[in-house]
Amino acid sequence: MPTVREPGEGGPDEYKVKAAFLYNFIRFTKWPDDALGDKEDPIRILVVGEDRFGDHLTSTFKDKVLHERKVVIQFTKEVPKTIEAHLVFASAISSKDEEKLIERCSAKPILLIGDHTGFAARGACANFYLHDDKVRFQVNTDELKRRGLTMSAQILKLAEIVKTKKEEQE
Repeated sequence: MPTVREPGEGGPDEYKVKAAFLYNFIRFTKWPDDALGDKEDPIRILVVGEDRFGDHLTSTFKDKVLHERKVVIQFTKEVPKTIEAHLVFASAISSKDEEKLIERCSAKPILLIGDHTGFAARGACANFYLHDDKVRFQVNTDELKRRGLTMSAQILKLAEIVKTKKEEQE
């Protein structure tokens, strides 16, 4: 029987694999023409919450150029009021902070990714999960479209596609 585990319960390579996926998500995502700024501007990654990557994220992106730009990675425990990033990764944050992050990234060309159960269906672009001890991911194509982002078929064919679930109003 397949096993599904919570994020962080995989082995030491779980976040190494996730870092590699983030690299490929950026590589195979097209942003609107003006979203990346000037050619000198870097691709900005923001990790919000607990940093579970260790050195994996920085080593994956070290000296890499994506979309003809260098990559800058920032870490913060708190959800910023203004988000200046191209990719935001939510890591071990509360549901309240998750809601804030979804709201602050909403309808902006920000690739919002996390590893919380159901995160993609609640308004993120993608969500990692473990299945049979392998890192898998969901992609919310509604959110990609709403944000003006296009993810290549190479990535989408590997993903479980989900849609945004609307809260039921009473």
